[in-house]
Amino acid sequence: QKAKFFIHNKYYRPLTLKRIADYVHLHPNYLCTLFREQTGLSVQQYLIRVRLDAADRHLSQGCSVQETARLCGFADASNFSRLYKKHRGKSPAKNIEKGRCV
Repeated sequence: QKAKFFIHNKYYRPLTLKRIADYVHLHPNYLCTLFREQTGLSVQQYLIRVRLDAADRHLSQGCSVQETARLCGFADASNFSRLYKKHRGKSPAKNIEKGRCV
């Protein structure tokens, strides 16, 4: 739960398994094992899911693909677009709604 809390509150920053493991005071390998047992996902899969859920919110507010990628912790817009399309089935540009990016 503590690792999930950390991910939800820091997803927009560069996060590594080691950083998350240090936060919860566990060895990274042990954290991976516990995390998968509890969530059915790897730490990385969970982080991507949290970031993509945040991306959906930003896109629905009218943020550009580039701005959404930056706000959600992705290294670059092309990596974000590739992951978004892989997990959501369409490009992030198709989800941008008229509105104001906040």
